[in-house]
Amino acid sequence: MVGSTSDAEDLVQDTLLRAWRARESLREAASVRAWLYRIATNVCLDELARRPHRAMPCDVVPAADPAQAIAPAAAEATWIEPAPDHWFVRRENIALAFIAALQRLTPTQRAVLLLRDVAELTAAETAKALELTTSAANSALFRAREAAHTDPSTNANDVDPQLVARYVRAFETNDTAALVAVLRDDIRTTMPPSPTWIAGRAANADFYRRMFEQLWPGAMHLVPTSANGQLAFGFYRAERPGARHELRAIEVLTVVAGGVAQIDHFILPALAPAFALPVTVAS
Repeated sequence: MVGSTSDAEDLVQDTLLRAWRARESLREAASVRAWLYRIATNVCLDELARRPHRAMPCDVVPAADPAQAIAPAAAEATWIEPAPDHWFVRRENIALAFIAALQRLTPTQRAVLLLRDVAELTAAETAKALELTTSAANSALFRAREAAHTDPSTNANDVDPQLVARYVRAFETNDTAALVAVLRDDIRTTMPPSPTWIAGRAANADFYRRMFEQLWPGAMHLVPTSANGQLAFGFYRAERPGARHELRAIEVLTVVAGGVAQIDHFILPALAPAFALPVTVAS
């Protein structure tokens, strides 16, 4: 609902606290699921009412010149954050592109779509959770599905392991040519919480070549993980040869038709506990 891993953890606590305080209102044990979803949804709606929606940089600002310095982080929590796969019962319909599309919906449409297509509540349960008529809930669902339609991204389990190995090797050996070889022509690299993003293979080749030239082979290390049903890595970097690698980012890949279409490089090392990633790893 809120597009933020850190906010979601706080809102879960708020939901459980409200549920405990309102426990006397639960009349039928059989309705506990819809009852709890109603509380959780209201917690999220309250949160959405007090802050602007989140997005991805490529949906908000123009692409940057790869020769320019990366812009500083936005002053406010503006961007979508990745979520670890183990948070989800189902891994369909949770890709970053879908989460970004959700942020463009009204809060009610967002809630209906998530309750029906991700939580898999019935039409009647959804209507009860949102205090709507069933026809109103169905109408909101139709509009939400139309507005949030996105092309499906390849599931992490379907990605060619050789492509993954080539991608990792390119980073860990500072090989620009090898990296560019696995990128699609329409590749985009984002770097939240910085608004900077790079569009297209040529611009990305320039960007990564400049980055690799500043480092030595082995300065970077990638640890596999998964986020939003997509292939992801903990991105580690060492300050000097022989030093331990420190977690710098969570890197989420969108792979389409045999190539990497988007690299979302979330410079959010504070998310390490959510992804069960170590803060440092040996060289």
